[in-house]
Amino acid sequence: MSSMSIDEGPLLYTPLTTSGTIHLLTLLPPKEANDNIECSLSLALLDDEPAYDALSHVEPIALWADAICINQSDLDKRRNQILQMRRIYASAQQTRIMLGDDDHEAEDVHLCIPFVAALSECYRELERWKAEGREHAMEKMISEMWARFPPSEDIWNFTSAMLSSAWFTRVWTIQELAVASKALIIYGQNQIEWSRLEEAIRMAQLADQYIKLHRRENWFRQENGTLAFHIPKTGTIIRAVDMYHIKLLSEVMPTSLVALRRRVQENNPANLLSALKYACYHKATDPKDKVYALLGLIDEDERERYAVNYSIPVEQAYAAMMKVMLQHDPTMMALCLAGTDQRSTDDLPSWCVDWRTLKRASFDNSEVLDREWLFNATNEDSRQWSAGGDDQELLVYSTQDWRILRIKGTMVGVIGAGRWICSVGDHLKATEAWKADDSVAIEEYYRTELGLPGANIHFENLVDVVSLGT
Repeated sequence: MSSMSIDEGPLLYTPLTTSGTIHLLTLLPPKEANDNIECSLSLALLDDEPAYDALSHVEPIALWADAICINQSDLDKRRNQILQMRRIYASAQQTRIMLGDDDHEAEDVHLCIPFVAALSECYRELERWKAEGREHAMEKMISEMWARFPPSEDIWNFTSAMLSSAWFTRVWTIQELAVASKALIIYGQNQIEWSRLEEAIRMAQLADQYIKLHRRENWFRQENGTLAFHIPKTGTIIRAVDMYHIKLLSEVMPTSLVALRRRVQENNPANLLSALKYACYHKATDPKDKVYALLGLIDEDERERYAVNYSIPVEQAYAAMMKVMLQHDPTMMALCLAGTDQRSTDDLPSWCVDWRTLKRASFDNSEVLDREWLFNATNEDSRQWSAGGDDQELLVYSTQDWRILRIKGTMVGVIGAGRWICSVGDHLKATEAWKADDSVAIEEYYRTELGLPGANIHFENLVDVVSLGT
C-alpha cells in the first residue's frame, strides 16, 4: 500500500537487527461483519521472499504500509528502512494505491473507474486500427468515444477529481509506483490496473492534440451561439465544454509518474538531478525527503554515494547532497541551478539549490542555459571544454563548516578583445537572431542587437563571469 492512516496509540516495534528485515502488518479476518479490524505486526526477512499484499477474504492479509511498518519516531531505524524502500516495493506482489472513497452523493461518482476502463479500451482499439492501417482511425475513434459516452459533466468532473487526489502529489509515491511489479488503483469499491489508467490518459491526450491541431478549420458557432468542434470525416460535433473536459483529463496526471516508471521498467534509471527535475512539484512532509525519496530511482552505484541522515538540519542535508553531485558531475549542472530558486531560508549557502522551492521552469530559463553553455559546451569549431574536467572527478574538499564549498581548480585567466567583451548570454542572443535570418553576416547582429563593433568580436574573445557565492 502507498499509505495508511491510523489512530494515535501505542505501537510495539520489534527491533530490526538484521539488514533486509522489515515489519509486516497482518490483518486478521473478522468473526462478524461489524467487528473491529484486528491486526498484528511481525518481522520478515526480504531474502525469504515473504508473500505480502496477498488479498483474501478468508485468510489473513499480509501488508506493508509505510505509516505503520516504519517506526517513524526512531530516526536511525527510519533511515535503514528508507534505504530498503525500493526493494520493499519491488518485492511486493502488488502495490495497492488507495485514492479514497467514492461516497459522494452524486449518482455518477461510482462510474469513475469503469469510465477509465472504457477510455483505456478506446486507446487499445485505436492502436489496433492504426496497426491495421485503417483510414481516418483517429477521427473515427474520437467520434466513437462520444457515441459510447453520452455527454455527462459529472463523469468527467468526478474522474478528474479522483485523479487530483493528494496521492499524485506526494514525492514518495513516485518511487512506490515506479518500482512496483504490479500497481492497482482502488477507488471506493472499484479497482483498475495502473497500466489501464495510463492508456486512458493517453487516449485523452491524443484527442486533445487532434482538436488543437484542427481547431482553426473545424471550429464553428452553433445556432444557440456556443462554440463547437466538427469532425468532417464522421460528422461528429463536440461541444466546447466537452473539449474542456478532454483537456483537463489529459493534463491532470503528473508526467513524472509515467516517465520515471517507464525508465525503471526499461532498466534506464535517471540520475539524481534528472529525478529531481521530474519531481520538483511533488510535496514532502519532511523536506529532506524531496531528495531522499528519489534515491531508489537512480542507478545503484550512484545511490551508494549519498548518505541518508534525518538527524541533521535540512540545509545541511541539501549541502551534503550538492557536494556529492558536484564531485561526480564535471559539467557542474547542479551548480547552474544555484540562485535561480526562491529561497525559503537564509541558512542555505548560495552555491546550494533549495529543492523545496525549485520549479521545473528553472531548468530551462535563460540564466541556467547561459551557465550550462559556459560550463560545458561544444562549438562549431569542435573546441570542447568542461568546467570540471573531462575524465576526472571534481575535487571537492571536506570542511568543518558544511556551508563552505571548497574545490580545486586552475586559474586560466580572462580573455577579451580590447575593451569589447561580450557575455555568453549576449552572444547566444545574437547567434539566435542570426540563425533566424542569415541573409546578413553575424557581425551585423552584434552591432544591431548588442551595439558592439562586430568586426572586432571573435568567438575566442567571449567571456562571462559567474558568481558562485561562498
